[in-house]
Amino acid sequence: MVASVGLIIIIAFAVAGWYYVTSRRQDAIDVRKYKSYVHGNATLTGKNVHFFVLAGHRHRQYCEITGGRLLIHDPHNKIELFINEKEVARSGVTCEQQYVGTMIINEQLQFTYKVGAFSRYRRVVQQELPRSNDLVDLVSFALETIMANNTMRKKNMLFRTAMPTSEAEFLHAATTFQHYKAEAGRMLTEKVGNRFGRHVDEYLQILEFESTDQVSADELRRRYRIMAKRYHPDSPTGDVHKFKRVKEAYEHIKKEHVAV
Repeated sequence: MVASVGLIIIIAFAVAGWYYVTSRRQDAIDVRKYKSYVHGNATLTGKNVHFFVLAGHRHRQYCEITGGRLLIHDPHNKIELFINEKEVARSGVTCEQQYVGTMIINEQLQFTYKVGAFSRYRRVVQQELPRSNDLVDLVSFALETIMANNTMRKKNMLFRTAMPTSEAEFLHAATTFQHYKAEAGRMLTEKVGNRFGRHVDEYLQILEFESTDQVSADELRRRYRIMAKRYHPDSPTGDVHKFKRVKEAYEHIKKEHVAV
């Protein structure tokens, strides 16, 4: 009798062990981790870029960027983004938030904006490299990822470079990441689309631009010099009011376009 009970216990443990191992195998997933991301002819790399993909499901993606230098390049251009961290306290909770400290284009042009001004970096890339669509897309991807990571960091939802252990865990994180990334994308698009504010038409007309597509840093300076000279009070065609309006329009558009 005792032997039978012992045998039953042994069998029960064996079945339980088999079930546990089987369930773990079924729950285990093949998540590939990469240090770079390729889009068309452009590539994003960085020591602190962690890109996760569920094997066999290309669209099940999750990405974390944890500071440092990001390199985004194609065969003709190179962009460097230097990501910094800052402690932010909101609603009684303190957490680290990331932002772009500096952006360098082709080792020549350097841009630094205030903390959190993500849209201005995307805008200047679009303006300086208008034909590099893949590069612009990857810059947008990086900015949107940082913004999404910031939101998830507030909610303590980041992997923090650790590999997920179950498909459910990964899918939840990937879905959440993609949701916040999409929100960040809409925000960037809205801000870039309205880059000159509500007085856009008036300021463009003052400097004789037909549309925002014509605006560049060099063209803005060129038109300002011409019109400031035309309406300067000491000029034969001087007009104090128009001179002040030209300066106002120039300063407004310059603030939204040129790095500080």
